[in-house]
Amino acid sequence: MLNAPADAVHPLLAWATRLLDAANPILAEQRIGASDWDQFRARIRHAADRTDLIQLADLLQQASSAQPRP
Repeated sequence: MLNAPADAVHPLLAWATRLLDAANPILAEQRIGASDWDQFRARIRHAADRTDLIQLADLLQQASSAQPRP
């Protein structure tokens, strides 16, 4: 990482972008719940737009480890 360019994208921002750009993020959507998915995506987009890495870390952790909702 010491030789990485100064304008390299932070890993959390890259992860958020991949999730938002995914054509079919079925696992994350199942973990969050279909009824909450659009609002959850909006929260990720808002945090990414503000480069709020703390909020992104929290949201992305939820998407990757939450138990699927029925």
